[in-house]
Amino acid sequence: MLTGHYSEILRVIGRLLDEREALARAEHGAAQSTELSAPGEALPLAYEDVQIVEHESFMRVAWRAHDGSGARHTFTDLTLSLLHSKATQLRGEGSQDPFGEREELLRTLGQELDAAELGISGIVERDDEFFVSGSEADHYFNRSYRKDDLRSLSRFRQHLRPAHTEPALVGGELETPAPQRARWLVWGD
Repeated sequence: MLTGHYSEILRVIGRLLDEREALARAEHGAAQSTELSAPGEALPLAYEDVQIVEHESFMRVAWRAHDGSGARHTFTDLTLSLLHSKATQLRGEGSQDPFGEREELLRTLGQELDAAELGISGIVERDDEFFVSGSEADHYFNRSYRKDDLRSLSRFRQHLRPAHTEPALVGGELETPAPQRARWLVWGD
């Protein structure tokens, strides 16, 4: 369905998950500070077992929070088109910030899938790996991508990208872009 655009779509999905996870951590931290949570309860919340499944006309993203609760979100073709447009707008914007690393990992994984012209059926994140299944030249495949390898590849590719921190003329005045990106979307349940 999306062969050739995975880097953009997966980057945006990773960003959404990073932001949602950061929001959950912030809410959990606020609950702890008002003593609504049990004493000694661990603060680090994390999404686990993230699954991205591509269907003919939609993509489903599901995850389990560290507390055992689960959630999912479905992206239709229209939503995926909008995400593709948003991803295009993000080009040149750095993605290293306090929200998390899933955005960059999924972008790098998507770049690998795009370069190999693979079509995916699904991606599952477990521990320190992404497991990908799909098709390649009419053959089914299963591959794993270690997060450490994706991190290294991402750092290498970041050095190849042009820096976009030059001042720009905005409204007649020079304006330097902020070093960290702003939150732009957190979807609801």
